[in-house]
Amino acid sequence: MAGAVGVLLLASILAPSSVHAAVPIARAASGHATIPVTVASERADFVLDTGAEGTVLYRNFADRLGLTATSGSSQLVGQTGAIDLPEIEMPGFTVDGRTFGPMTTIALPSRADGVDLAGIVGLDVMKDALAVIDYPRGLFSLHDSTADPTVLAGKDAIAIDVRRAAGGLLVLDVGIGGVVGAAVLDSGSRDTRINWRFASALGIAPGSAALKQGGVIQGATITPVATVTTEVENISFAGHTVTKAEVRIADFPVFAQLEMSERPAMILGHDLLAGAKMVIDLAHDRVWFAWTE
Repeated sequence: MAGAVGVLLLASILAPSSVHAAVPIARAASGHATIPVTVASERADFVLDTGAEGTVLYRNFADRLGLTATSGSSQLVGQTGAIDLPEIEMPGFTVDGRTFGPMTTIALPSRADGVDLAGIVGLDVMKDALAVIDYPRGLFSLHDSTADPTVLAGKDAIAIDVRRAAGGLLVLDVGIGGVVGAAVLDSGSRDTRINWRFASALGIAPGSAALKQGGVIQGATITPVATVTTEVENISFAGHTVTKAEVRIADFPVFAQLEMSERPAMILGHDLLAGAKMVIDLAHDRVWFAWTE
């Protein structure tokens, strides 16, 4: 979810209306893919995050709206760790013509990079609809669950049955150089990240000359994790192969939270998803991928 995978306590989400339009996908200064969301009559940019269970707000936006804190708290499980955060009452909000809420959610710490993002849209807004993330055209849309996903995805799309990790996150198999690992589908992660078990299976060891310093990732919990990067070849999933790509390596705490730390594991990020149109059917744990070559 914006570099983090969230497990949140949500409440009283209203069934969405049947109104359908489409909203633009933009890129924030932080590099995240965002969509417009209207909260309390204010239109703001939210990270579009399939790696987050629920919709949340950043503290600076919640304060700007004057939202009321509850007496409770919930735990956020992010890529870089877990943290207890105060719950807030979020009024009804609108995504692609559909209204959700009011609901209880949490306020994330304001972003360490200073980028003015309002919040994160998670899987909760997609659960009663077919969600279309069309990166090549720069559009996001929600369709009635009765729509035909094969029509939405296109005749050349490939359907993948996904598994569920903790918090309901979507997991699929991804191969790198013939080694297969479990990958969280995480549009909110700017780049793709693997654990050291995956790296080791590829013959990559700490201290290898092929590694470069990747800097520190703080995630939504503002907990620093040092990373390294390297180039890998032949990343394959959903009928598509990327010949070469740079991946970030670290044993992020979220892998243990998702019970993925004992095998090759990955956060499949926006960098490898950017060429895809995805139709997400949460009711049937299936995602269609249509690729732009």
